[in-house]
Amino acid sequence: MQSTKNQSAQTGTTAALLEGIYQNAKMGSEALLALLPKVADSGLRRDLTAQLDGYEGYAKRAEEYLCQQGQEAEGASLWQKMTTKVGIGVNTLMDSDTSHIAEMVIEGSNMNITESVKLLREYENCSVSEKSLHLCREMIEFEQENVKRMQSYL
Repeated sequence: MQSTKNQSAQTGTTAALLEGIYQNAKMGSEALLALLPKVADSGLRRDLTAQLDGYEGYAKRAEEYLCQQGQEAEGASLWQKMTTKVGIGVNTLMDSDTSHIAEMVIEGSNMNITESVKLLREYENCSVSEKSLHLCREMIEFEQENVKRMQSYL
C-alpha cells in the first residue's frame, strides 16, 4: 500500500512539474508566433525561428512525459494567449525595430527562466522523476542561451 501511495505522489508532483514546463514552452511559442510577422531583420527572424523550434521541442517532450504519467497537458488558458498577443501588438505598434524586438524576447526569456527556476526549486527535493528535473534544467539553459543570442541585436 505504501509503495502505491509513494508512486501516486511521485506521479502527481512529476505531472505538476511537467505541466509547468509545458506551459512555459507553449507561452514562449505563442509569443514568438505573434512577434515573427513583425520581424524585418533576416538574422533575427532566423534566430527566433530556431528559438520557436526549441520551445516546440520542449513542449512536445513535456507532453510525452505527461502521457507516460497517464496525464494530459493543459497548456495556457485562452486568456493568457490573448493577453500575450495583445501585449505584443501594443508593444510593437510604435516600435518594431530589431533592437526593441530583441529586448522584448530577452524580457520574455528572463521571465521564463525565473518561472522555470521556481519550478525547479519547488520540485527538486520532492519525489519527482529525474527525467523531468533534467528537462527543466535543459529549458533554463536553453533560455539563457536565447538571452545571449538576443543581446547581439541590442
